[in-house]
Order: sequence, then C-alpha cells, then structure tokens
Amino acid sequence: KRLVVIPVKSKPEPSSFDAQVRQKGLRWIEESGLDSTQPVPVGKKVKPLWQVCLPELLEAYGRICAYVCIYIEEVTGSATVEHFVPKSRRLDLAYEWSNYRLVCGAMNGSKSNFEDVLDPFTLKKSTFQLNLVSGAILVNTKLATLSKTKALETVSRLKLDSPKCRRLRLRYFNKYIQNQIDAGYLQEHAPFVYLEMKRQKLL
Repeated sequence: KRLVVIPVKSKPEPSSFDAQVRQKGLRWIEESGLDSTQPVPVGKKVKPLWQVCLPELLEAYGRICAYVCIYIEEVTGSATVEHFVPKSRRLDLAYEWSNYRLVCGAMNGSKSNFEDVLDPFTLKKSTFQLNLVSGAILVNTKLATLSKTKALETVSRLKLDSPKCRRLRLRYFNKYIQNQIDAGYLQEHAPFVYLEMKRQKLL
C-alpha cells in the first residue's frame, strides 16, 4: 500500500489475467491488422480489455492511487487502470499487467500519454517529502541533480502540489491531530501522510 510519493511494490499478475486480458488483447491486435511494435494509428481506439482486471488491481494495491497516494473510495472515487508506458506508443504493452498502475481519474487525466513521470515501481525512498503545515510536496534536496529534475517534472505533470492536493493531504493530517481518525486509518487511507508524520516524529 505504498505509492508515487512513496515506492510501490509490484504485485503478481492474477491467475485469470492471461486468459481474460492478454490473450484476448493479442487476438484483437491481430484481427485489427495492427503492428504491435508501432504506435497506434491516429484515430484508432484500443479495445479496453484491461477494465476487466480493475477489481484485481484495486485489491492488489489496497485501493491507493499510485500517484496522489490517497485511498480511492468505492462509490465517490474514480479508479482507473493507467498504462505507465502509453498504450498509444507501445501497443505490445497495452495488455500487460506489469504496465498497469492503479490511479484515480484525475491523476490519469494529468498523466495522459506523457512519459516524464517517475514510475512508482522504481521510485527511490524519500524522493518526496511533505510540509505538514501547508500540505505542500517537497523534493528531497539531497537528490542528485538528474533525480531532482525528474522528481520536479513529476510534481508538475501530475499537479501533485495543486491547492486541491494540498487540501486533501491536510484533511487527513488534521483529522488525525483532532482525534477524528487513528493511526491505522491514516496509514490505510493516506500512507504518504502517515509515513511523513512518522519521519517527522509526529507519530
């Protein structure tokens, strides 16, 4: 249950995935006459067979958005299967579990087909930190120049430091401070806030 702002451990492919998604996807590619080594032709829609595995993705990653690092509610949240490597550019990865990230709708829209975002699966610990007064995301000043640049690009692309994201993080922090939620709830629903509170010795 750890995400961008904190690293995510890749979860094993479900046993039903190959038959339900991969094989059907490969057949669709072949029947459509598409070359999986080439970008998808402009105007061509890729068949969204990956939607079938969204329940397994939610279960595997504890309903936590891989980018904003907050719990995706079952009714009011917008859970999506995000292709880390854009399916429009790598059709051969469109139906691969390893290329999927559990992401809320807002983050998926910001990520879109861009490739300048750090992968939560390979993210180094403590890349991002949190100002618990303002809710702002900070990039660790001890990072090497290249890593720092990529981290800043990720924050910018995903709008992780927007007023909405700041308010969302602070909401969980304040609820804990006001004894409205306990540490277990905080860890399950806002793991980045939880870990930053531990790092800053507030838990």
